[in-house]
Amino acid sequence: YLNKLLDDEPRFRQWAVVNPDREETFAQAEELLKDSRVLGIKIHPSNHGYDIMKKGDEIFSFADSLGTTVLMHPIEERSMPVFANRYPNMRLILAHLADEKFVDAMLGAKHGNIYADTSGGASSKNNVVEYAVSRVGAERILFGTDTYSTAFQTGRIAFARISDGDKFKILRGNALALFPKAFE
Repeated sequence: YLNKLLDDEPRFRQWAVVNPDREETFAQAEELLKDSRVLGIKIHPSNHGYDIMKKGDEIFSFADSLGTTVLMHPIEERSMPVFANRYPNMRLILAHLADEKFVDAMLGAKHGNIYADTSGGASSKNNVVEYAVSRVGAERILFGTDTYSTAFQTGRIAFARISDGDKFKILRGNALALFPKAFE
């Protein structure tokens, strides 16, 4: 169904979901990732019911071997540099930038391979976007919505107390840099 939507709507992109408790999802992801419109791997440890600290090596080594990006629903944010440092060929996006735990994770990634996105309501907390930009720089923050309303998230970045250049990076530039083949 999603592959058909990709064919019908050229602006759409998708993620390949991996659940380490379902071995077949790795092969499915590897096949899907051959399509440049598939941005990377999406994992959701809390929804799928696994401990990321126990299954992380399996997931992140797989992503590292493919040189791909992993989008992860946030959990154990401060522990993620362990994996990012071990697997420098993968990039990890922590969804739902919410607080200093995300910034600490980005700062702890010695290869600069942990990012955060602004999806969800948590980025509306006082100064979290501005704080992240001041500590990490705008280059590792990606625009995201995760809601039915892009207006809220767009406004949150458009009116953030950061430079116009940083706003451009977050709203568009960083995605173009991280996923160049997806936007050719």
